[in-house]
Amino acid sequence: MIYCCVHMSEMQRSVCLFSLLLAPLSWGQQRVEVNHVELHYVERGRGEPVVFVHGALDDYRVWEKQIDAFAPHFRAIAYSRRYNFPNHNTPVPDHNAFVEADDLAGLLGKLGIQRAHLIGHSYGAYTILALAMKHPELVRSLVLAEPPVHRWAADRDKAVFDQFMNFWTSVGDAFRRNDANAAMRLTTSFFSEGHETYDGMPAEERLEMEKNIAEWKALTTSRDAFPMLDRTMVRNIKAPTLLLCGERTLKIHQIVNDELERLLKGNKRAMRINIPSSTHEMWGEQPEASRKAVFDFLGVK
Repeated sequence: MIYCCVHMSEMQRSVCLFSLLLAPLSWGQQRVEVNHVELHYVERGRGEPVVFVHGALDDYRVWEKQIDAFAPHFRAIAYSRRYNFPNHNTPVPDHNAFVEADDLAGLLGKLGIQRAHLIGHSYGAYTILALAMKHPELVRSLVLAEPPVHRWAADRDKAVFDQFMNFWTSVGDAFRRNDANAAMRLTTSFFSEGHETYDGMPAEERLEMEKNIAEWKALTTSRDAFPMLDRTMVRNIKAPTLLLCGERTLKIHQIVNDELERLLKGNKRAMRINIPSSTHEMWGEQPEASRKAVFDFLGVK
């Protein structure tokens, strides 16, 4: 989700932030309307389409370096989900991954894409997993970097699930009180396991997070931001699927990763790779290792 800022070293954070600040000036941003919302995106390269779907409190800019690396081999596309920078869409109640999946299906249609390789991180991975269930015909392959299907964790370790949902509810309650600062303090503390404070972050980093705060509010105030996914439908996914997992990710993600691996065991084209020395934010912490895993999976030489 938003672990990038709170787990990176100061140098990594500075480089990441600098890239985000420069991205809109150099990317050739484009815009389409789908499902009565606007979606901004960028694309480079030619060939089979690869679509990158970011996690929460992020936007399309987080994929800048990956777009550059994929473009010589693919038609590489990154877009911002409906409530993320620089989109301006009016929030509707009870936002969830199936809404995002419908947006993605609409985007693919507008761009003339019949089937795509889909690479999703965190809530973006949840989105493409939901798309694979609703619209399997649109999926050429899936790269799932820790989709937060947290309701699966309730069956395995209810204490871990309850701890997460108590945090989640407290953030939503802060937004309902119109106290966005309290919501972000709770968020930063939880995902850094108490090692980081929102007030202690550099002002530039807070600004970048705040650009995507509308999505965080929409998710944390939704009645069901983590809808249960039908295990049988997941088990029946036939598309080639790569699970990317952080070696040092939070316990709740470890549980979901293991369950997803178990469900996909019957898919002979599914595989799991654990990215060493990384948390949930493997794409930010270990971008080269994450990209190599995907290139190997897709057969890029």
